[in-house]
Amino acid sequence: MTLFYPDAYSDDLDADAVGMLTYLRDVCVDTLTMPHTNPCMDGTYYSNYERYFGDFVSERSVVLQGFPEYLSTILALDPTVPSITTAHLGDGDKNFVYTNGFVTSKANCGHDCHGTAVEWLNWQKINHGLITSLGLDLTPPRPRYLMWSWKPFYKLPQVTAYAQYAEYWKFQKKGIAIETIHILETQEAQKDALEAAIKDGYTPP
Repeated sequence: MTLFYPDAYSDDLDADAVGMLTYLRDVCVDTLTMPHTNPCMDGTYYSNYERYFGDFVSERSVVLQGFPEYLSTILALDPTVPSITTAHLGDGDKNFVYTNGFVTSKANCGHDCHGTAVEWLNWQKINHGLITSLGLDLTPPRPRYLMWSWKPFYKLPQVTAYAQYAEYWKFQKKGIAIETIHILETQEAQKDALEAAIKDGYTPP
């Protein structure tokens, strides 16, 4: 954890990281407009999800990075499009894993609190893990989430029918957990520093 905290959550930005973000910003410039615009910086993509996903499905953009629940929208537009890839952390081959977990404890509970918590978790496995994650409540049914870390989930026949889950599980098995609790303490300072380095005063070239 000392590798990531406090340095990774500092507003003292890594020059290489800023350089890569600046590169990504600049490849988003639309040179067909006059003057040139940048839909990644002017709010176009942020407020227009139809273009955000539509450009990806129509191959105007080649990578879509975002929340795992975006899978449902992409599959609704074109079931043949999405493939899943992974992002390595630093120079290694470990995947970045950012997830949540549940802990049950009798320490701060009254009578049978632990039993109640276990019962709720088992209910949640079915209702969230199957109905919500697999999008069984959508018309037509289609996966809504990729991020599901309960190992038996990936062996279910309803899940193995979708190649994206197999790819995601392969990456997840190589993942490492990192300290995330300090993000909330430093996110505003880091956001301000990133905006100052990449956004403030920016004009598309």
